[in-house]
Amino acid sequence: MEIKVVIGTKSGKSLQKGVDNTAFLGKKIKDNVSGNLVGIPGTEFKITGGSDKSGFPMRPDLPIPGRKKILSKRSIGFRDMPKDGIKRKTVHGSIIAEDIAQVNLQCVKGDAEVEKLIPKKEVEAKPEEAKK
Repeated sequence: MEIKVVIGTKSGKSLQKGVDNTAFLGKKIKDNVSGNLVGIPGTEFKITGGSDKSGFPMRPDLPIPGRKKILSKRSIGFRDMPKDGIKRKTVHGSIIAEDIAQVNLQCVKGDAEVEKLIPKKEVEAKPEEAKK
């Protein structure tokens, strides 16, 4: 299986790559991983989150590899506030399993190597408006 890996840098830019998920199985949020798993040697990354194949977000405070319905206030996986302030939401645990579709990584070491791989957007010059 292939998962999407979104790598964030200190400058705020991000890089998205497709990677084999077997290297990430069993890892937890806040674990450090080598850049060789992503194909960028000489770097080190920290797992900051992700989502499963149905779009449920990963919670760092839930130490299971599957989904669970939890009572939640405004936090990860929960935006709208009902009258009582608490709502039952489905979230995924912090352990990466086979049903994870996306993993978010933050660059800890070797930020320059990641910056080189990010494609630069070409800004197209706007044609001048025709004068009447």
